[in-house]
Amino acid sequence: MKRTKYSWLLGIVLVVSLVLGACGSPAAPEAPAEEMAEAPAEEEETTGPAALPQIVPIIAEDGSIFTADGYGNRQVHRFSAEGDLEISWGTSGMEPGQFALVHNIGIDSQGRVLICDRESSRIQIFDREGQFITMWEDVNGPGDVYCSPDGLVYVAEQGGSLGKGPAPIGVSIFTEEGELVGRLRGFETGLTMPHGIWCDSKGNVFVAELGTDGNKARKLAKI
Repeated sequence: MKRTKYSWLLGIVLVVSLVLGACGSPAAPEAPAEEMAEAPAEEEETTGPAALPQIVPIIAEDGSIFTADGYGNRQVHRFSAEGDLEISWGTSGMEPGQFALVHNIGIDSQGRVLICDRESSRIQIFDREGQFITMWEDVNGPGDVYCSPDGLVYVAEQGGSLGKGPAPIGVSIFTEEGELVGRLRGFETGLTMPHGIWCDSKGNVFVAELGTDGNKARKLAKI
């Protein structure tokens, strides 16, 4: 584990593990494994906004609504606060600005849009107009991203990413400049396929997980 001036963030301990399956909560639909294991061979024709959206919309400070249309279109859509489509971007592919699977979205304190391009094992960063800025590749199958108000980016890594074989699952924490400040990885952490991530106002981290023994929500408490 890399130690930096932010190493206090990694003073976390598992304080609760809730098996949602035991409560009867349905799991979110996932793409078939065989589809997730293959790269798109060529650019695919899109079918219009929200052909098969992946995530609950993310709302920017100005009220704009961003949605990840990942399984159907490999696109990101921005709507006005009134629900009118303003812009869409993205095509199927492996080049910067293209997507293998748009899985989740975050908006950082600078207003930049962070896209979990999960099957390409990278996070791509755009401005609100869909112009490519940069990308981070030091992630393993990013399933979700949470951008905190204090300028940190939390990434849930599902592993098993395209082109890299079985990869360690875990949680990684970055600055908005892409500097790695903390990481928990490997099955020894107790995590199983982190699929979603969030933080509360106290700095506690909540991780949604998929697993053959049921889906779980874990709380990692800041100490």
